[in-house]
Amino acid sequence: WLATAAEFPDRPALWYEGQTIDYQTFVRKSFGIALELKKHLQPADAQVAILAERIPETYLAIFAIWLCGRTYVPLSPTHPKERNEQILQAAS
Repeated sequence: WLATAAEFPDRPALWYEGQTIDYQTFVRKSFGIALELKKHLQPADAQVAILAERIPETYLAIFAIWLCGRTYVPLSPTHPKERNEQILQAAS
């Protein structure tokens, strides 16, 4: 994916409701999020939960988590609290 981003930085990487983010912008923003995220991660933190809607910023955050070498646990603001708690329990 990063090789594609380097080769075609101006091509669209993400489309969402008429909004387009090119590879260069996607990578730059994701690396910025990853740098901030690393400040808060502990060595034992293998997973990072995300409570978010499916919007461009969510995809940037997911990629940032991968850049940190972690996995993400998707939580939904539309799910009942109990469902999200079950997902977190299953992920741990």
